[in-house]
Amino acid sequence: MLACATQRTLVMEPGDAYRWPEALHAKHGLGDYPSAPNALASVEFKKLWQMAIEEPRRFSVGRQDVETLALARKPLDVTRRWVGTDYSRGRTDTANATVHRLALPSEDIVVKCVNASLCAEVVADWLGATVIVVTRDLRKVVSSWTLLAGFEPEELHADPWVREHVLKGIEIPRLTTRLEKIAWTVATLHRSLVAASRRQSWLTVSYEQLLADPHSGIVELVSSCGMHCDDRVHAFIDSRQQPGTGFETKRSSEQLRRWQERLTATEWMQVDAVLGHFAA
Repeated sequence: MLACATQRTLVMEPGDAYRWPEALHAKHGLGDYPSAPNALASVEFKKLWQMAIEEPRRFSVGRQDVETLALARKPLDVTRRWVGTDYSRGRTDTANATVHRLALPSEDIVVKCVNASLCAEVVADWLGATVIVVTRDLRKVVSSWTLLAGFEPEELHADPWVREHVLKGIEIPRLTTRLEKIAWTVATLHRSLVAASRRQSWLTVSYEQLLADPHSGIVELVSSCGMHCDDRVHAFIDSRQQPGTGFETKRSSEQLRRWQERLTATEWMQVDAVLGHFAA
């Protein structure tokens, strides 16, 4: 939506190892969500982001090359084993590290990214980016992630940096079910991103508030970034207000509560119990 409003090139999830072969290889051994020290210590991961701003259309929503299609057909658990984890890899002191900014992009771009939640400050420094953090009801995110067949979330708390810098003061429970692990992963990533946003004074907006009045919400968001929004964005918003499936960005009003129906009352109790650890 932001890319449409500002007529900029959209770079879609360049760090998504389930979408792009480049990300799959760059993140080998870093896990799905590289922590700040592991991101700083990885030459390959930094090259991935350089590629994203030098060749933004390489990470286009419509990319249909053979490698990408082959990756999309793999079960998520296969890709998950390839990405793997190696939490001993990062040895960079992020408090004192010198961050060398990447070369500026040749065109104005908008980057959507979820996978850099644990190293958002590192990536933002590399790109010299203006950052907008979109928060969402975590129960909705957990419900959505249950649809990712074959996806087994990694145990982020196995990373010493995450335990010290993200989960400090939080009791780590015994997680036995896939649903509990998904809820724990979502809450951990959210906590890390919100903390970074507060430290950096990034602009934070609520998905639910944007959804309540998308026309005025998007205009206000674009204006707060010092940019102009024309009538094309309103037509684009209206084009999204129709039935969609899966992870499409189309949604009709009758679909907005479907997330609640995916889990049973007992399963929601499991989710709420995990999220309760982060309620402080």
